[in-house]
Amino acid sequence: MSADDISDNSPTGVPISHAGKSRWTLITLVAGLLVAVMVVVFWPHPPLITNLNGHRKGVNDIAFNADGSMVVTGSDDRTVRLWTDQGTLLRTITGHSDRVTVVRFTSDSQKVVSACEQGMMRVWDVETGIEVMSLEGHETSVADMAFSADGRQLVSVAWDQTLKVWDMFTGQLLQSIESPAVLECCVFTPDDKRVITGGHDHLIRVWDLSTEKFSTWEGHWGAVKAVDMSIDGDTVVTCSGDWTVRLWSLRDETLLHMFRHSAEVYGTTFSRDGLFVAACAKDGSIMTYDVLAQEQMSLFRTDLDLAQKVDSGPNGRFGTCGYAALGCLWNHLHEPESPPAPKEVAANVADETKSTAGEDSGTD
Repeated sequence: MSADDISDNSPTGVPISHAGKSRWTLITLVAGLLVAVMVVVFWPHPPLITNLNGHRKGVNDIAFNADGSMVVTGSDDRTVRLWTDQGTLLRTITGHSDRVTVVRFTSDSQKVVSACEQGMMRVWDVETGIEVMSLEGHETSVADMAFSADGRQLVSVAWDQTLKVWDMFTGQLLQSIESPAVLECCVFTPDDKRVITGGHDHLIRVWDLSTEKFSTWEGHWGAVKAVDMSIDGDTVVTCSGDWTVRLWSLRDETLLHMFRHSAEVYGTTFSRDGLFVAACAKDGSIMTYDVLAQEQMSLFRTDLDLAQKVDSGPNGRFGTCGYAALGCLWNHLHEPESPPAPKEVAANVADETKSTAGEDSGTD
């Protein structure tokens, strides 16, 4: 070996050749490439129906209409877009002066309600795209909205620490309730007499609308990002920045089970039949969980860098949205299964669930 092939001594005092360093660099690069290829190939992808391409900036919310024939999205580009269930763009609605944070179809699918970061909520005619009503009251970004079972009322929560209930026929503000914490999500109970919310203070609150008092559920140790109700009205699902998805009994107000995700969980929803739960995370991944068996069904990734929200349509279809500037429609019914989790990981999750459940049962 010539003197030119010898580098300075290593920290251990052993000479290292330039040729040897080059070989090790090449080996490292090849190994990294192989790992990346294995992740792409072996980490399951959902059976994608289509991507919703059109928004110019991140997509903050996605929702199906009642029969699943249409999808609505809202984006940082200040637009609301209507799509077919196969991803064809039907209409782009403009009118908000700030990023659109939440979108919902009315129960008859004839209107769309959208909300923006400035707190303004607008109601649009689906057929014409014309604004037919505005709901003014929130002072800051609206975080979530949900309709009552009969579709007559809409509840909204915002970062102004208020919960508001609106009459959707007149646009009248019926109630405005102050919360001790910033609220991120909301859903009516099946009898429309209570509203369940999740907040920045890690607590789930069950509000009695007649008294404006609330009870609390404890368990999450991160901000509660999303909440949904099962079709039978018995079970509530929540997700959080603590990397978990949790199932609760509405009747007993107790924790039933906990699933661990792969990152901070930003969105969750029940399937339309209530048999499983889907949840999306900060790393762009989606997990599905079997509610009856209380076990993970699958883990897959989307084309999203960050998955913000997820909503369920009929026949196993779901919509997911996030960054960058994308919505995804996929069908769970033909989804490939992921490899089972290691036994020790499953055991750890089960132990933590039992511990958390024990702590929750001891709280008032």
